Amino acid sequence: MKKKNLFFGIMLLFAIALVTTCDKKDDNDTNNTPATCDDGILNQGEEGIDCGGPCPPCVQNIMTAKVNGTYWTASSFQCQYLPGDFYMEGIETIPAITRIRIYHKGDYTTGTFTLDNSSFYTDAGSNMYDCQTGSVTFTEWDVTNKIISGTFTMTASDGATTFTITDGVFQDVLYQVK
Repeated sequence: MKKKNLFFGIMLLFAIALVTTCDKKDDNDTNNTPATCDDGILNQGEEGIDCGGPCPPCVQNIMTAKVNGTYWTASSFQCQYLPGDFYMEGIETIPAITRIRIYHKGDYTTGTFTLDNSSFYTDAGSNMYDCQTGSVTFTEWDVTNKIISGTFTMTASDGATTFTITDGVFQDVLYQVK
């Protein structure tokens, strides 16, 4: 009887050890490869390309640039599309209120477009500097989810003072259709 109990006890321990050491494979991972968050592909349960799910969270509504070489980041947005007219205005509130407005006249489409004096920069003293030269590149224009992404540059001036805006980026910015 002791041998029988010892045998069943050993078998029970073996079964427990076997069950607890087995890995459960992901049903969607046929190659059993680790998550990659820099492959430029929407896969492995990501919410956006290389973000969300097993990757870092997706971030929306980002607008950044350098204004005369100083980093600038919008803390809020006004962004809308009226048929044929699109504008996006990023507002930075720290250390002071400044604004960058990008205005595009045209359809929903990706590509690079010249900015005119409808685009502008407003400094901390609420002085407006119209765009003299500049461009905006729309890299994503998602009309279903109303999200745009792209880049921009601009030289803005009032005739006496000039601001050079470089390295402008807007990523996953939500817009309204009016």
